[in-house]
Parts: sequence; C-alpha cells; structure tokens
Amino acid sequence: MLSVFSIISESLPTWRFVLPQAPETAITAHEGEETISWYNYLSDTGGESEDTVDIFSLRSVRMALQKLVSAETALLPDKKGLVLGGLSQGGTMALHMATFVQCQACVTAVACRLSNSVYRSLKCPWHALVASRDDVFPWTWSQKLMKGSASVQVVDDTHYLECTEVGDFFLEILRGLEKEEA
Repeated sequence: MLSVFSIISESLPTWRFVLPQAPETAITAHEGEETISWYNYLSDTGGESEDTVDIFSLRSVRMALQKLVSAETALLPDKKGLVLGGLSQGGTMALHMATFVQCQACVTAVACRLSNSVYRSLKCPWHALVASRDDVFPWTWSQKLMKGSASVQVVDDTHYLECTEVGDFFLEILRGLEKEEA
C-alpha cells in the first residue's frame, strides 16, 4: 500500500495518508511466535471465521495509533484531508481506528471490520476493495461486516490482488472526495 499511496500523494499533495506498518507481535494462536501483526489473536480459524482477538493488545495499539493520527491531523492546515488505510489486517486496523478518530476516509483492500468494533459507528466514509476469491477474508464472510461502507468494489482476484490495479481504485475514490471538498 505504501508504494501505491506514494504515487497517489503526488496527485493529492494536500492530503495525508496514514498507512502504518504493524510491529512484530507474539501471537498466542501460533504458540507465541512473533510475526508482523497489529494485535495478538488467541485463535486461528484459517479464514473460516474471525479469529479471537486479544482486546488488550488491540487497545494498546489503538492508543498508540490515535497519537499518530492526532500528530498527522495537526500537520493539515484546515484539519481535513487525512485518510486511514491498509491492506489485509492493516485495513482491519484502519477500520477499527475509524471508529475512534475523525478522518476524511478509510480505504481498505481485502480487509473487513472486527466484529467487536461493528457496534461503533465509523466516523468517515469507508471505501473497500474486496477479492471474490479471497481465502483470508472471504467475501461471503466479510459482506455482513461491510454494512455502511461508501463504496465496495469486488474484483475477481485472490487475497494478494495480483491481477488488480489497486492504485486506480483508490485514486478514483480520493479524487471524488477531493471534488466534494472543493
């Protein structure tokens, strides 16, 4: 996502894109093995359903990201134009953050909302790119958690989006938002 949004930021220079990299985290479901992850999860269902999330690790990361979002928002002259985004679990975390912080939009690819944050309203429009052949966040599983999204594009692709031009989708969405702001 970083390379995609580096190019997009050239077209939208007054916007700020928050796409942080997850830290290495010990994962209980994998016997404490450290892997890049936004939060610890206690079960791994292999895409059959949502994994059981450790709410304490989720809260800790959320608090750190709220500070980052505040700092990035402070850099915007009119406090508008901040976009949260991410791919896979990063998109899921961006959506979780979008229930706590105000931003212009949340853009995600092959991600969905955590069921424990669905009861909280999103504070911005959500634009999602989902893959019909995704075996990590299956479309049929994710669909019910996508209620309230501003736009969803389903592509004939896998979780890794090898056949999809992700940048075109996001650039079109963000240019539309920029026109609305003008």
